[in-house]
Amino acid sequence: MKEEEFSILINRLIKKVYSIDRTAKICYGVTVQQCNILDIISAHGQISMNNLSKEMELAVSTLTRMMDILVRDKIVKRFRTEDDRRKVIVALTEKGKELAKQLRSCTLEYTKTIFNCIPEEKKDTINKSLDLLIEAIGVFKSNCCNIKK
Repeated sequence: MKEEEFSILINRLIKKVYSIDRTAKICYGVTVQQCNILDIISAHGQISMNNLSKEMELAVSTLTRMMDILVRDKIVKRFRTEDDRRKVIVALTEKGKELAKQLRSCTLEYTKTIFNCIPEEKKDTINKSLDLLIEAIGVFKSNCCNIKK
């Protein structure tokens, strides 16, 4: 497979997965990015804004604007630690925990449907290939437009 063909396939995959994810979760009143935030917070219980921004690969200022909406909607709570008042921690409210649980079920449902469309004898190969792809993507460090700093 040539690099150009691989590029086309990756772009198609990203668009399809994003479209499915957005369509499946839009009825919950949150964006895909907000779903990702909830998923990460849920996995950690609570997390600092700095660590969340690293996991989301977003600037803290961008993340703060997104968090403002989740805090306003009483999905996430924000607080400062006693030992370092500069450090902002976020955690899910009870409403947020329930929403995260519903979103996780939604994801599981559509991924299960997709997985069941794959022939049984190819499922292990697909999983291994996806692991390899995720690992390869993890090596990539974005340098938009190859601009020298």
